[in-house]
Amino acid sequence: MILPIHPVFPQTSGVPAAPANASNGARLVSTQGVELPLEGATLSAGAGGGIARSVLRQTFRNTSEQALEVTYLLPLPSDAAVSGYQFELDGKRTRGVVEPKQQARERYEEALMSGHSAALLEQERSALFRQAIGNIPAGKSIEIEVELDHPLSWVGDGWEYRFPTVVAPRYQNAESHDASCVAVIDPNAVREAQPARIELRLTLSDRLTSAPRSPSHSLTSNPEQHATCVHFEGARLDRDVVVRWGVALQHASTHLETYRPAETHRHAASQFGLLSLVPPLEAQAPVARDLIVLLDTSGSMGGEPLAQAVRLVSALVDSLGGEDQLELIEFSWKANRWQRKPVHASDANKQDALRWLRSLQASGGTEMRHGIEAALASLREGAQRQVVLVTDGLIGSEQAILQRLADKLPQNCRFHSIGVGHGVNRALLTPAARAGRGVEIVVAPGEDTEPALKRLLERTSQPQVTDLEIWGSALKSAPKRPPDLFAASPALIPLELKPEGGTLHIRGVMARGSYSQELEVEARQPGTGAERVQALFARDRVEDLELEFAAKPGQRTDLDRSIERLGVDFQIATRLTSWVAVSEEVTVDPTQASRRVEQPHELTAGLSAEGIGLRSMQPTRASAMAPVAAGRPMMSAPAPASMGYAGGAPPPPGAPPPPSALPPPPFAVGGPPPPPQAAEAPKKRGLFERARDFFSPKQEADEGDPFDAEEAAPIAVAGGMATLSESDESPVLEARGVIRLNNAKRFAISIEFGQREAHWAAPRRVTLILADGTALEVEVELEFTTAPGRLQPGTNLRLVCKLNEAITQAVTRVIVPETDDSERWEIEL
Repeated sequence: MILPIHPVFPQTSGVPAAPANASNGARLVSTQGVELPLEGATLSAGAGGGIARSVLRQTFRNTSEQALEVTYLLPLPSDAAVSGYQFELDGKRTRGVVEPKQQARERYEEALMSGHSAALLEQERSALFRQAIGNIPAGKSIEIEVELDHPLSWVGDGWEYRFPTVVAPRYQNAESHDASCVAVIDPNAVREAQPARIELRLTLSDRLTSAPRSPSHSLTSNPEQHATCVHFEGARLDRDVVVRWGVALQHASTHLETYRPAETHRHAASQFGLLSLVPPLEAQAPVARDLIVLLDTSGSMGGEPLAQAVRLVSALVDSLGGEDQLELIEFSWKANRWQRKPVHASDANKQDALRWLRSLQASGGTEMRHGIEAALASLREGAQRQVVLVTDGLIGSEQAILQRLADKLPQNCRFHSIGVGHGVNRALLTPAARAGRGVEIVVAPGEDTEPALKRLLERTSQPQVTDLEIWGSALKSAPKRPPDLFAASPALIPLELKPEGGTLHIRGVMARGSYSQELEVEARQPGTGAERVQALFARDRVEDLELEFAAKPGQRTDLDRSIERLGVDFQIATRLTSWVAVSEEVTVDPTQASRRVEQPHELTAGLSAEGIGLRSMQPTRASAMAPVAAGRPMMSAPAPASMGYAGGAPPPPGAPPPPSALPPPPFAVGGPPPPPQAAEAPKKRGLFERARDFFSPKQEADEGDPFDAEEAAPIAVAGGMATLSESDESPVLEARGVIRLNNAKRFAISIEFGQREAHWAAPRRVTLILADGTALEVEVELEFTTAPGRLQPGTNLRLVCKLNEAITQAVTRVIVPETDDSERWEIEL
């Protein structure tokens, strides 16, 4: 008898309804109230001279009786080079290595199947990584350590250190081909357990002109002889860690820090430099500006984020003179203009603009593309075009936005990105500002807007130095898009230099004459200097290549090769290279059942669960949504009344229809599963593509999609729900499937059982059904497959069979017989 496994939608059993008055900042444990593995984190950092080295330590504890695998979306600074990765288990440290992404994933999967503990860190976005930690032994703790080198931001009178701790959910539209950036969030979770906490230890080596301060946390500061130590502990993981301090800079100064790799390094014939430039302070003649403000008014901006954005934009409007021109565009489902065309910033027009800003309300999705296209119109001759985007950036289509910027942004236009809120999407804001040679600023809800406004005015006024050029006998390569230089604002420029040194010339254009600097670069011996410099150089080059990737679809294969080569050579994580660490010792019995947990994030501070569609705004419907599952796109989620979905005003023209007119979204719960859809005729496609279609909602691939399955070739696809049953009418248990493929030689299916015990008897052979209907029997690798026995609810079994490349291109389903051949299990792929 064949026991089919059918895809079904998860139910809400075990999820308590949220109180009617529960809204923002819910604490999260799990939908079943199970203790989660993340115990806490420590952030240790040293900062000075515009650069920081941070070490993030996370502790995960396995309190179950089976081995545990934990996956976790890890936010990191968007411009950081992840230059170290290791873990400690039972007092033994295991250091990681950077390998090509698929190779690293294969090594991780092989380690799990052979009983070794392993950790994997994969980049999903420049500011978002997916971490997997497998085979944590029962009752043990494991400490994961991530090392980063990253530049600091200049905030007017000193430096700003910023480190993210939370991932907010992203809006997914038709262009969002990759749903991996959707965080696991449950605003209705049990509230008895305490969430994980973080501790900061920051050492500042600069000579301070003002005491360290923070808009995000309460600090303790201890000045010492050569440094200042900053500390806090017990903070929740629901916002960025932000510390600022004042330093004195000398105008018209130049400083170069260098490093040369060891002789065994592939780039030992180069030294790498970090050039710090501070321009001279010179009075600038006023220049007329064309200022365009793009203001995000989508549902996730509801409450304090939109209020903060309106305050910031209002102050910017007030700063304009009569010779300037102003455009205001707000966008959610679509873009709406304040005026039909740009107008001069007269007193009357500014007052009308301020009234319009105060009338704005947050609702709808985040169709940022419409706003970008509305802003990038024709230029006024002789004026500076300044586009300012104000948003939380919570979308999943970053590549599409960056491609439009690369295609349409004029050379003499500057694009600035202002992030408002906690947990803003810096994987969008940072490269957008980089592409537009503008500034990126992040302002938290409730924070004083004056410093942010001052920085923005400096960047939207005339720069001190433009058209920067760097050349000389010491230079091998420099960035393709050197920044403009602004008054009292240092710029950090990574360079590749000749090991023997030489002369370096810097030249630029000022309002009255030219800017020039010259310095001698000393020769450097292999293995000497500040090692962090080469990591920052490599990361900067990767970001340049990623912008080219967005702008030049026809060259993506060559660019991918260059990005992968940089990641491996310089041992940093990139979109195409990952950190992997595998213990030398076998730590668990791989034939025993295990558990798998996706560690959720807290709801970002200040973010409304109603505003992002996770919970209804009406008390009678307080429990309409379950967690947003990892791997599920946050498309047109059930939305608050202000969006017209719960008895309010109708949605704007062109907006998606309300949920009643749509089929249930893949993560919607609270009622019976939808009726089964008629199956399409099988197509002859590769296993990767079919597995993706089965275990996640189908996404229509756009031409040139950077996350296309055939290009990225992922070898592990997670997600999906299935029901094992003795007959179509008598369900036995629910199961969550995870497909894993290694080297096209092993095919592994990991199945998580639901709410009942089950008996498992490992077969020696299974039947693979090919796309053309052909049935092939293959051998099961019993040494990697879960041993026979009773399986408790929530545990995983692993079935591993031997494959060859021809088979992996044709498998559509697997039939697993019981040992007595009287019954069979069938797994549709």
